[in-house]
Amino acid sequence: MDPDERRLSFNRIAEAYDRFRPSYPAALIDHVERIARLDSRSRLLEIGCGPGKATLLFAERGYEILCIEPGTDLIGIAAGKLRGYPVSFVNCMFEEWQETTQAFDLVYSAQAFHWVPKDVGYAKAAGALKPGGYLALFWNRSPRREDALHQQIEAVYQRCAPELIEEANQTPKEMAKYEMEQTAEIQASGHFRVVSVSCFPWTKRYTCEAYLGLLSTHSDHIVLSPERLECALKGLGEVIERFGGSLELHYSTVLYVARKQG
Repeated sequence: MDPDERRLSFNRIAEAYDRFRPSYPAALIDHVERIARLDSRSRLLEIGCGPGKATLLFAERGYEILCIEPGTDLIGIAAGKLRGYPVSFVNCMFEEWQETTQAFDLVYSAQAFHWVPKDVGYAKAAGALKPGGYLALFWNRSPRREDALHQQIEAVYQRCAPELIEEANQTPKEMAKYEMEQTAEIQASGHFRVVSVSCFPWTKRYTCEAYLGLLSTHSDHIVLSPERLECALKGLGEVIERFGGSLELHYSTVLYVARKQG
């Protein structure tokens, strides 16, 4: 499956995505507000809103938001939960959007900006921002753990889908390297100066059903053949049940805030 197909695959499982994917820490929104100096008149642009998880966090604070999202079913879910808020939607990929020049105070993207081609994404985001506007990019990461439960989880992947082990949760050292690379990428675009890189740790406990549901929304699992996906989910379910029927994930939401150059 090519990147665009994988990127659009989330629309096929829109309801599961909304049900099982986690949201983001409120402290992260506080941080973005403070650094970007947002106020009641600020206009926001979101790249890849999905079912509106991050959108809702900003909308509840009264901001006017324009969301760019290629998935029609995802927009339907987001529009339903955001009814009554000053939020509107454009159904297209960000790189295809007919840019509204220098109209926004903040452009942000939650768990989605890596799908946008680099040579287009930063330039287009900068073009949509007012002079001195800000870009905020954030992702939920979950550092790899080495306890017995996660060793058995890795053994299931080794048997059913070994290529996913490389895409599995990163070690803290790998995460730190990734943060440095992401920061360098933003600055190398020539359109932004990174002013803040922050991590917001939090935890969430999943039942076996919820964890398997979460995995079913990951693009690397979606693209597996039905037989291999069934093998992985069945094996993982058996492991989790042996360890009490639930597991706790330790998340770190990584936020990059950058100011438009010029």
